[in-house]
Amino acid sequence: MEREILFRGKRLDNRAWAYGYLVKRPSAIQMPGYGGPWYIWKPPADPDDFGGYYNVAPDTVGQYTGMTDKRGTKIFEGDLLKYTLKYTGCEDDSPYRVFWDDFAWYVQCETRKSERLGISLPEDWEIIGNIYENPEILEVNG
Repeated sequence: MEREILFRGKRLDNRAWAYGYLVKRPSAIQMPGYGGPWYIWKPPADPDDFGGYYNVAPDTVGQYTGMTDKRGTKIFEGDLLKYTLKYTGCEDDSPYRVFWDDFAWYVQCETRKSERLGISLPEDWEIIGNIYENPEILEVNG
């Protein structure tokens, strides 16, 4: 099975999400028109599409986990999830934060040790926000 490699980051120009390949230039010398050292490259979708390069804020960059939630929405690092099973050890409405730790994707609520994201089924998860646009979800629950 082929694994999809995909990143997202908040664009610097309009704060919209950009999805594609992550490129980080190691040099302080920048290419004209491309601004900062971090950008997302979206390849062309068809011969009439030019794709695009989007400067993104480094602290908002997250990788696709390879998994989806119960609606089929791709789960990215930094997403906040609601877990529908009740035996998780967390409060019923506690959000779970998605993160990478050494060799696997994990989720963690504030009151429980982290667990591997791939252990449960996609229909058990629902994306309810992310740490960049919805930090208040963690503040209210944590």
